[in-house]
Amino acid sequence: GKLCADNFDHIVIRRGNYQRGRGEQEMYGILQSGIAESDSNTQVEIVPESRDAIRHAVSQARHNELVVV
Repeated sequence: GKLCADNFDHIVIRRGNYQRGRGEQEMYGILQSGIAESDSNTQVEIVPESRDAIRHAVSQARHNELVVV
């Protein structure tokens, strides 16, 4: 989470396929804790479904911005 927040202005968190035995909310919490460790003002959104998260990220991107999936 911190690494992403240090390098990106906007993060869309989605539910992963392999959660290492953790629940969905716990995984979101772990990522958000790492993001909070960053000194950045990164915007964070949770969009659980992968396809919806990708569509959302692409629709929010401005001209010439990079979207990393």
